[in-house]
Amino acid sequence: MSTLTLSTPRNPAPVPRIADVFDFACTQIHQAATILWSRAEIRVGDHVPSVTGYVVHLSVNDRLLYGMYSYLGMSLVWLLRGAGGSWPQEAARSWRREVLVFWLVDTANLLSTVLSAPPGLPLNERTRALAERPLAACSLLDRASAAVHRQQDTPAAWHEVLTAVRGAVT
Repeated sequence: MSTLTLSTPRNPAPVPRIADVFDFACTQIHQAATILWSRAEIRVGDHVPSVTGYVVHLSVNDRLLYGMYSYLGMSLVWLLRGAGGSWPQEAARSWRREVLVFWLVDTANLLSTVLSAPPGLPLNERTRALAERPLAACSLLDRASAAVHRQQDTPAAWHEVLTAVRGAVT
């Protein structure tokens, strides 16, 4: 069992309930383990104290592992202090950030696939345009990735990324 002590400002922001945050993370860990090991017996064990994310003991067919859920862009301590707003606000912010990161990863995967394609492979118009401008595409991904890293405010990161995309397309 762990003890958590938090200090709050005089006019605190709505602080997420610890139980809501931990239940959400535990469910995410269990779902991910079930997807990874679909035929295995999965048991989520005790919580392991951590300041960066939610960590639990995880048993997969009696093999002891750790499961961790990381709240993108914010440590668990800051999340529980209310730095991200209420839990619904923080969950939505985290989801938007995950979508942005997955978009970046997907775009990088597409670019690497296009650039490694054999020379005679037929490509559609958009894919061909990407293949013909690899430096511009890599520069765009670099700027977008930097925006995600730099911005704690997800809408601002989306705005910065979309501005970079618009600038690269025109």
